[in-house]
Amino acid sequence: TGTGKSTLINYLCNYFLGGNLSNLKIAVPSKYHPQPTEAFPHSELNLNDTTQSKTNACHEYAFVDSNTGKRYVFLDTPGISD
Repeated sequence: TGTGKSTLINYLCNYFLGGNLSNLKIAVPSKYHPQPTEAFPHSELNLNDTTQSKTNACHEYAFVDSNTGKRYVFLDTPGISD
């Protein structure tokens, strides 16, 4: 819980979809970015409560590398014991 799994998904979203600091791509909402910009499913709860996990269920995030055409799939999961 709280190790950055969802944050990593957002980083990858920006990498694969060409986001930058002035045009962030948000797949998983967070306390600081509560509205996702991309149409991925998520199950984030209680974004402002820092005492418990936010991710409530597993979700798959697939991205295609525009240079190679390869498809990469990442899973976001709840933390251990959540």
